[in-house]
Order: sequence, then C-alpha cells, then structure tokens
Amino acid sequence: MVREGYLKQLDCESSVLYLFLLTVADRDGLSWYSERRICELTPLPEVTSCRDVLIAADLIAFKGGVYQILSLPAKPLVKIAQVLQEQTVKSKSVQELETVPQINCKDEGEDKDSFPPELYALLRKLS
Repeated sequence: MVREGYLKQLDCESSVLYLFLLTVADRDGLSWYSERRICELTPLPEVTSCRDVLIAADLIAFKGGVYQILSLPAKPLVKIAQVLQEQTVKSKSVQELETVPQINCKDEGEDKDSFPPELYALLRKLS
C-alpha cells in the first residue's frame, strides 16, 4: 500500500473506509456492514463516494450490500484521480470552488504552479 503509492492516491475519507473494511472483514475479505453502521462507527459523513474511489482503485468490490477486499493490483490505477476530481466538482458549488486555493495545505504564497492545471483553468474561468 505504501511503497506502491496507493495511499498517496487515496483521499483521507477513502483511506478511512479502506482501513475500516480491512479491520472488520472476515478471512475471505468480506464485510456486510451497512452504510449507516459504517458512518456510526467511523468519522465518515457518507460512504458512497469513498466506496466509488476504492472501487476505481481496484481495492474493493461491492455488490448487494457486501464489500470484499481485493488483492492489490499490480500498479495503482490512474482512474482514482479522475473519480476524486469528478466527486469534487459534483459536490462543490461554484462559490465553494472559488475558495479552493484557501484550502491548500501548503504555504500561503501559492501560485498557479501549485494547483493541477485543470483546477487552475477552472478557477480562472470562475473568477
């Protein structure tokens, strides 16, 4: 997970769900916890978007309310970033998107090079 770069590609909430599923799964990697129960037992406000990220990363399977932890794929999948980006755009209003630069964890003197090119272009369109 660490050496192959999976953790770098997952957002914090998806990592929480993955850790939860790893700890509650049976010997076959199966878990039957409901979304409601997962939210009660973790700091997650919702599960669906985290589950989508983990499925895109090929780390879990989900069907009919049952989760299964999968063996790690040979390489982290690039589509994780696409799922995270789509979720961000869907969940944020235009007004919230304008504040994205203030959420950055780096030093305050940020320039356009510190943001992904797509995000910077979108912010320029919105301003």
